[in-house]
Amino acid sequence: MTFLLMFLIAAAVIAWSVLGPRALRRAAPYLARMPRAATLGHLGLIASWAAAALAIGPMFAWILTGPEVLSPDTTEVCQRCLATASPIAGVSIRTGLPTVALLVAPVLVAAVGLGMSAVHAARAWRRARSDGSDLQTRTTWHRIAGRRVRVLEQDDPTVFALPRAHGGVIISEGALRLLDDDEVRAVLAHEDAHVRQRHHLIMLVATTISAPVRWVPLVDSAMSAIRQYLEIAADNAARRAVSTTALASALLKLEPHHPEVGAHHAALHAGGPNRVQQLVARPDAPRNGAVAAAGVVAYLLLSATVTAAIYASYLLAANACLPGAAGF
Repeated sequence: MTFLLMFLIAAAVIAWSVLGPRALRRAAPYLARMPRAATLGHLGLIASWAAAALAIGPMFAWILTGPEVLSPDTTEVCQRCLATASPIAGVSIRTGLPTVALLVAPVLVAAVGLGMSAVHAARAWRRARSDGSDLQTRTTWHRIAGRRVRVLEQDDPTVFALPRAHGGVIISEGALRLLDDDEVRAVLAHEDAHVRQRHHLIMLVATTISAPVRWVPLVDSAMSAIRQYLEIAADNAARRAVSTTALASALLKLEPHHPEVGAHHAALHAGGPNRVQQLVARPDAPRNGAVAAAGVVAYLLLSATVTAAIYASYLLAANACLPGAAGF
């Protein structure tokens, strides 16, 4: 029964990595009503899934034993710590895999993942700084619709936002000629919301923690959803500040001129595919959307609780056992 429970926990983590995207899609119409909370929830989902995946090995180390590859003294200390950490007494299954591998492998994987994340964050920061430096030479400060923005000397209509330290809200001369006053106010309000609500920082955190596991379907789906929810949050700010009509009209005019993805690595754009449809055709949240959202929240809470319990047991065991290992 104990092994079966552990197997079910591990199977749930693996299954959710593949089936989770379907639940996220079903929950989207309901979660779109609270985009900022949904964004934080998806960030938590990515982090909790990664932590749960890394906890599978230490969990099975409670009952799986294998060849001893360490010195007898070290092995004795490890066995004492495992016995202290394990909530299961008297259960042992012999395998050909050294128990220490179940403990060391997640640590190595986590170290590699943290290294990849650090490299990604450093590259993203350098790209944002490079984009900002390049744009500073081609933009000038202006006050438009009561907002201090940078105007880009470019005929192609575009409006986007960079982190405040690298330029903030930027609108091209072409966009100013294309849009009427209300439309300009709407898109500037949208981009200003990105800056004020620190959406660039949220995206940096999300892409950094997901970089090592972006190949996992759940993580990839959550990342795509985060960007959508940030756009919805910015839309809501623009709708309140100006109107839905002005924002939708502006997006219709800007959509054909939407820049290629990656034109500015840290940019968040007002335009983009399906933006108008998402804005004006806000779908009703069906009952199964609420059920799916509840399932996502339940999984998040359950996985975080189980994972925290596994790690906490090892921390408590280390505190109890390591002093006794000082002589080894």
